[in-house]
Amino acid sequence: MSTSANVRSIEAIRDFRVAILKYVEEAGDAITQLRMQVRRVQQWLDQDRPAFWREQVTRGWTRVSEARANLEMCQTRRVAGERPSCHDEKVALEKAKKIVERAEQLIDVVRMWSQQIQHESLEYEGSLGQFETYCQVDLGKAVGMLDRVLASLERYAELSEQTDDSPSASSSDSDKKQEKADEIQNASPSSSRTQDS
Repeated sequence: MSTSANVRSIEAIRDFRVAILKYVEEAGDAITQLRMQVRRVQQWLDQDRPAFWREQVTRGWTRVSEARANLEMCQTRRVAGERPSCHDEKVALEKAKKIVERAEQLIDVVRMWSQQIQHESLEYEGSLGQFETYCQVDLGKAVGMLDRVLASLERYAELSEQTDDSPSASSSDSDKKQEKADEIQNASPSSSRTQDS
């Protein structure tokens, strides 16, 4: 197994490092947006919808009272000595009662969904937190490793240029090159994993 690094473009490593940093930044923005969307949904279910349906219940009871009053007025009237059927008033009262009943049911439905969303958002936040840690910690370590590799490669390139400029390269210069190649190899992720295991 060869111990020397076969690096063909230091610029490609620099570009890869920049791409990782850009990815981390964009992922951070996406995580922030996702958290904001979850909070908006929670706020809508916790505050907006309950308030809306409670208001509908209040208005519904007002309509029930009005419909009941209209029915009672109708039942006290006499047309040609006979009581009217008051069919329309009865229908209006039943409709008003059903509207109230539906609004009260929806208050319970909203409460149920609010609890469900809170549970789901906790699980979602856990997964999001793991991804955020990966971006900030693991990819941060990768950028640090690339910084060390780049620094080693740049020193090696400078040494190579100095040696190439010299008309008589000594064996000590060759040894220095080999040491620098070994240092670059040791800075690579594959060699780090070998040493760790």
